[in-house]
Amino acid sequence: MGWGYDQVFTGRAALLHLGAFTATIMTANVFLIIMPNQRIVVADLKAGR
Repeated sequence: MGWGYDQVFTGRAALLHLGAFTATIMTANVFLIIMPNQRIVVADLKAGR
């Protein structure tokens, strides 16, 4: 991904876009993977499993 940005943008702009892309992926990971699994674990703990 970084190489592609480097081919299209200048150095500073490529780093900025790569950072924004990384932050988007990390945010999606929290909302789509971590939070649903945490809800399952908390529900299991409340149920005594």
